[in-house]
Amino acid sequence: MGIRHFSLNIILVAGLFLCVAPLAAQDTSTSTSDVDFSKATDRQFNESQSFFKQCLKNDTLNMAHDCRCLSAEFLSVRMRLGNDTPRSSIMDAIRGTCLRDPDTPLPESGKKTGLSDYSDAELEEAQLVYNDCAQAWSMYTYYDCKCLAARFLDKRHELGPLASSGKIRLILRDECRNDVGIAGYKYTNCMKNTFGIPKTVKPKEFCECYAQDYTRLYMKHEGKLSEQAKYSFDTRATGNCREKLTGRRF
Repeated sequence: MGIRHFSLNIILVAGLFLCVAPLAAQDTSTSTSDVDFSKATDRQFNESQSFFKQCLKNDTLNMAHDCRCLSAEFLSVRMRLGNDTPRSSIMDAIRGTCLRDPDTPLPESGKKTGLSDYSDAELEEAQLVYNDCAQAWSMYTYYDCKCLAARFLDKRHELGPLASSGKIRLILRDECRNDVGIAGYKYTNCMKNTFGIPKTVKPKEFCECYAQDYTRLYMKHEGKLSEQAKYSFDTRATGNCREKLTGRRF
């Protein structure tokens, strides 16, 4: 075993797999208590690390399981069954382990249980979609990035690798609208720029009306979210609130 592999083994056993010992108290289909992790290959360690990171990002798995513990079980089963065993088979073997609540009902076999349903390429692409969304103001203000990435992942899995990323994004353009995000942004922006608010109306009252009406128009909108559409939401919401609060639209 080389120095790199030895060092990696120490780090993983001391950190990532710190929860192995408490597993003895659980009724599990696999057990890591007698596993010599030093015999795992670099490939197997790297796969378990990747699985751990993916588990943390997957709400279904992370809410039901302790991801550190589950990644140790994953590595244990991978070592026992070999590298040719499909990930889905490993997930089936460990899905009853490392539960945060031992009374948590398990999904029926054959139904989607989490990351094992998707390929590494699909997961990586969905992560890129999330990163693109989370780093772009025009995206994270108007869309729920986690929802968008999850829906992209499902649609990619459904359509297969031949569908372009652009096609999938186009299909999803009316989904995962961020009503809370856009309402908060519009209210804050309105309160910072009060010069257009009628003098007879309190800024807070007007901005609450404006943010709510803008969000309503946005959530009802179908099709491309163009700059022209956003401008239309703005002018209509402004006019609606002026009429509602003063009796005059202009």
